[in-house]
Amino acid sequence: MKDYSLKIAEEIQEFLRADDWHFDEVDENGVIRFGCSLKCKFRRCSIHIQVRQNSYMILATYPITADEDSRTEVMEFITRANYGLVLGCFEMDLRDGEVRYRTSQFCGDENVLISHEMVKETLYVTISMLERYGTALLEVMLGSLSAKDGVERSESKN
Repeated sequence: MKDYSLKIAEEIQEFLRADDWHFDEVDENGVIRFGCSLKCKFRRCSIHIQVRQNSYMILATYPITADEDSRTEVMEFITRANYGLVLGCFEMDLRDGEVRYRTSQFCGDENVLISHEMVKETLYVTISMLERYGTALLEVMLGSLSAKDGVERSESKN
């Protein structure tokens, strides 16, 4: 028995095919994996979509981690960036400095409701947040920009 919704997984994969994404088919754990090019200094990210029984979660991870010396400033950057975000949030693993963006979508308990538009919105919001904050985040990681200035710069762009 699968521990994830085949209907949700199929809808996500149909959207990805129609939108011309290259991805690994859903695995036995309900995970769909692929990479994505970014329009920021990080250039690329990896995306994992975790399908569950009545929801899915998108995790998009930057390819560079925050070293121990920069983690406090990166935590401040993430906290400032997250304040006011409506869909999704940044997270950092304090053990290794991995930074990612997470969105989740509930699809209903009994009648699973999912559409291409729903998948598109959650995926593209995730990617746009990585791009919007990515260059400043990298500069914060490298110590050349403060968290406060980095978020202000990211949020001043249209």
